[in-house]
Amino acid sequence: MSSNVLVFDSGAYHLCYGRAEEEEPEFVKLATETSEGSNDATLRLAPFHNGGLANKDRLAELIGMAADDTDMRTEDTKLFFTYPAVLTEKDKVAMCEAVFESGETNFEGVFGVTDSVLALYNIGMVSGVVLNIGYSHTTVVPAYEGYSIPHIIAKSRLSAQTIDNLIKSYIPELVDLSPKEMTDFKSKLCNVKLGKSSEYEDKIDYKLPCGQIVSVGNEVNKAFEALFTPDAFDIKSLGCPELIYNATYAVDSDAWSEVCSNILVIGGTTQVPGLAERIKREVLGIMDAIDFSMEKNTDQHRVWKGGSVLGSLSSMDEMWISKGKYDEDGPEVIAKRKFLY
Repeated sequence: MSSNVLVFDSGAYHLCYGRAEEEEPEFVKLATETSEGSNDATLRLAPFHNGGLANKDRLAELIGMAADDTDMRTEDTKLFFTYPAVLTEKDKVAMCEAVFESGETNFEGVFGVTDSVLALYNIGMVSGVVLNIGYSHTTVVPAYEGYSIPHIIAKSRLSAQTIDNLIKSYIPELVDLSPKEMTDFKSKLCNVKLGKSSEYEDKIDYKLPCGQIVSVGNEVNKAFEALFTPDAFDIKSLGCPELIYNATYAVDSDAWSEVCSNILVIGGTTQVPGLAERIKREVLGIMDAIDFSMEKNTDQHRVWKGGSVLGSLSSMDEMWISKGKYDEDGPEVIAKRKFLY
C-alpha cells in the first residue's frame, strides 16, 4: 500500500513530497519566492499563510506538480497531506475540493494530519505538547494518542518573522535575506542564554550571500526576548512559556499527565543555541508542579517524515476518504468521518 501513497507537505517557504515509507522526501522545493508572470509553480507563494489556506487553486496546482514529479498521477494513488494546526473547518473542506474537484489529479483517496502531530510521530511519540514557532505565527498544540485537541490549541502572532524583522531593524544590511537565509543566519550567529541574551565580547563579521561583510553584535540576540516578553516590543501576545502553560492546564485530567509530560519544540528558529533550554527554564518557573521532558526537533523534514511513517501503516486502510465517498456525500464526509486531525 505504502508505495502508492504520496506524502505532500507544504510549509511556509518549502514543499516536500515523495512516497510514503521512504526515509527522506524525494523532492524539496522552495515555494515562497514571488515571480510575476512565471509559469514555474515552485516560484509562487505557498498556498498557506498565517495558518490558513490562502489559495485553493495554487494548492491544487502544486499537488498536481507533485503527482507528475513522482509519477504518481494514477487512480490507485492516495494522497496524504499535512496542514497547519489552526486550519479552519472551512479551509479543510477547501483542501479536499482542491484534491477532488480541481481536475489536477485523480487520487483514489485522501487523508490529512496536522503538522504538529506529525512532528511527534517523527520522534516516536503520540502524546505531548508541541510548541511550533513557525514563520508567520506560533502555535501550542496538545496531542493525545495521535490526535490533536483542537479546542485548546493556542495561536500567537509571535513568529520567526517577528524575530527576523527585529534583527533586520537592528542590521538593515540583512533586509534582503530570504526566510531560509535568515534561519541560517540565526543558527550560526545567534544564541540565547538562560538568564538573558548572550553578549559578544567583540563584533563578529558575517558574509552575506551577496558577498558583503557586516558586523554583528549583541543586538541580534536581544530580538529573541520578544518570545518571552512580547509586551516589551509592543507586541500584543503572551510569551511562549505562558502559551504553553495555558494550553497544558486546559487538558482534561484523564489525559493530563500523559500529554504534559512531553513538550516538543519545533521550527527553524529553535535551531538557535540555548533557545529551547531557555523556554524549558521559563516553563519550569510557572509549572513547577509537573515533571516533563523537553525535546527539540530541528530536522527540517520532520513533518514530512512523520507523514511518511503514518501514511505507510496498515491501520490507515480504514482512514482514507475515497473519491467515491466524497462524490456521494460531498464535503460533509469530512465532518462525518472526523477527517483531518
